[in-house]
Amino acid sequence: MVRNFWLPDFPWCPMRSSQRSRKAWRLGGRCGRRTVALALLLGWLRAERSRSFFGPAQDPGRRELRREYSGRGIDRLVLPLSCGGNLFVRGHAASEQQVPDGWPLGSFQEWRSLIFEPSAEQDAGPPFIQSISKVTCCPDGTWLPEADPQVLALNYPKTLSAAVACAVRTIQAPEPRILVIGLGSGSVPLWLADQFPKSQVDVVELEGTVIRAASEVLGFPILVPGLGEQKMSPLRRKLANRLKAIEGDGAALAEHWALAGRRYDAVLIDAYDSLNRVPASLWQDTGPLVRALPQLLQPRGVVAANVPPGFPTSTMLQAFQGALRVPETMNTVALVLRGIEEEEPLWSLRQEAKKMMNGRECLIDVVSRLTDCKCRRS
Repeated sequence: MVRNFWLPDFPWCPMRSSQRSRKAWRLGGRCGRRTVALALLLGWLRAERSRSFFGPAQDPGRRELRREYSGRGIDRLVLPLSCGGNLFVRGHAASEQQVPDGWPLGSFQEWRSLIFEPSAEQDAGPPFIQSISKVTCCPDGTWLPEADPQVLALNYPKTLSAAVACAVRTIQAPEPRILVIGLGSGSVPLWLADQFPKSQVDVVELEGTVIRAASEVLGFPILVPGLGEQKMSPLRRKLANRLKAIEGDGAALAEHWALAGRRYDAVLIDAYDSLNRVPASLWQDTGPLVRALPQLLQPRGVVAANVPPGFPTSTMLQAFQGALRVPETMNTVALVLRGIEEEEPLWSLRQEAKKMMNGRECLIDVVSRLTDCKCRRS
């Protein structure tokens, strides 16, 4: 039987291995080497408790952890949205602490939820969670929060990310250029940037407020105007030239970039308005995005879209051929592979998923994300 360790908060737990070693050695003195050994063991167990002793590392965003961020939480940020309503970012304690190397002493991790609350005039129902990130925080504010790039906490971003990653591998794009329309917390573009070390990921977001919340509170590691080098975490410095967020209308910018000759290997649509609807300009066959795709997309390319329950998927499938269903949320991921000869493209995606699981470390089960879904054609 595989078991996970749940340990109390010992003084050494939030520290990285090198810090634990120095701290334990200083405290060792009178207590001797046994104290040192115990401190190191406790710290190691704390860092490794999300891993199975007799199996691979577990998904750090797995389902059984959802209870940790399902409550009210603590408000970390509240901002008005230009389209009406409010944006909330709330913090929730995380039981598993994997603070990255290089962070200051006392740094910790917590879940943060991005919540949209429609205004009373919009009559759009209760607030809804748009996305979840797990962020590393510095207690003295030396660095801005940093999202863990390997954590995808909800079902639909797991399936969307897995489908796109496997499709990019199928089209054999070694240095993929990826366009994401719709930011949220930024967990999907961050995961893709981490999985493809030579990628360039551009994210377009209509709401400047969302970009601010993602970059300053939700840990999306992009350059922040006026942010000095001393406040940039290692991941933020590493991805500064590969991960960008642009404020603007995604469909209009896509059409402009297509005319200007810009090309992408993958285009993702993951955008909603304040009423939780996908804007028509992003999926109608006469809209600016669909008009732009023939020029915007490389001859071998990928188009993927996440749409909510009740969405007219058949209409989108006239432009986007094929769909992957997310069983637990009833969201749909519509997927198109351009320039692919295979009659069964989903089989090719599953083969690439197996390679991902056997190759570079990937902590979400991309194989089941594709195997459990059904392929649909228009």
